[in-house]
Amino acid sequence: PDLYINIGNAALQAERIGPAIVAYRQALLLAPQNLQASQNLAYARSLLPDWIRYGESYDLINSLFFWRELWSDQQIKLVAAICFLAAAVMLSIGILKRQGVWRNVAILPLLVWAVLSVSFFVHPSQAARKDAVILLETRLYAADSTTAPLRLSRPLPSGAELELVQQRDRWSELKLPDGRTGWVLSNRVAQLSTSL
Repeated sequence: PDLYINIGNAALQAERIGPAIVAYRQALLLAPQNLQASQNLAYARSLLPDWIRYGESYDLINSLFFWRELWSDQQIKLVAAICFLAAAVMLSIGILKRQGVWRNVAILPLLVWAVLSVSFFVHPSQAARKDAVILLETRLYAADSTTAPLRLSRPLPSGAELELVQQRDRWSELKLPDGRTGWVLSNRVAQLSTSL
């Protein structure tokens, strides 16, 4: 992680926001709780224009469901299943022994199960997150050709984090924050396997 942080710092000093964001995100993939990488990534993102920057809603959801960054989807599903099983066992014991204490205690694992389950619907899944970073300022086209009309009047800035829809030959289709899609040359995009 330290090497990626240093690469990111060097890229920022050279005013290359895209490679800096890629480096900080790579550092966070290796060490998700690295404070320096998180702070540097937040600073690099703040340098982007408002219209392409990570939204506050994503940051709020990300902070509310912080464990989604620390655990894999499989680990969260396992913990949710264990909590549901524990709640079911406690409720069964409470019903069989006719003791309200067991039923009351069962509420806690049931609440944990509910929160973990809701997080799958509210928090962006790994696939839906921003998994492509623009390395160099580039134009967004309506089709996979430089002769196609432009999708935006202004170029995509270096450092823009977008969802990768598909790749075709030398082209990548990206999804903008407003839901529109467009095509850029693939050599202008860094693809990340897991996003933050």
